[in-house]
Amino acid sequence: MLATHWGTRIGILTLAHVVGTLPIVSVMAMAPVIQQDLGLSVTQVGLLVSGYYMAQTIGAVPAGGLADRIGVGSALLVAHGLLIAGALIFSQANAFAGAVAGTIVMGFGYSIVNPSTAKGILTLFSARRRATAMGVKQTGVPIGGVLAAANGALVTLFSWQSIFVAMA
Repeated sequence: MLATHWGTRIGILTLAHVVGTLPIVSVMAMAPVIQQDLGLSVTQVGLLVSGYYMAQTIGAVPAGGLADRIGVGSALLVAHGLLIAGALIFSQANAFAGAVAGTIVMGFGYSIVNPSTAKGILTLFSARRRATAMGVKQTGVPIGGVLAAANGALVTLFSWQSIFVAMA
């Protein structure tokens, strides 16, 4: 089991979405600097985001099976391991290939977050509280987006590579 207190449970599930959303929105927020540093075309910048969402799409069904087999907590550990690995790969990129590899790994990581957190809501909360718990959990996505947008400003003080290492 993830935790025993409902507040801890919902906090963990919400935070999983915050952490999962942070990397890709950070790529978008820092895109002008990343594009210039890596010498990317506008199309290549778009493909960084496409690679993330392609991996998320491909990984979604197997990720649900993974959560069913190993449980919510273990699946979220795998998810965050992939998110960390992807962020570190991205931080070390010096060309398009490395950058897109990083976003793809991050996308596979986030593909595990969605079914795992949904299963967490379904198994950890009573039917009477599930929709409310689901609503709270989903606030992690826009919260992650808002936090990531701040990286667009932070990149004027720190390198995008350092920001990705810090996120990892």
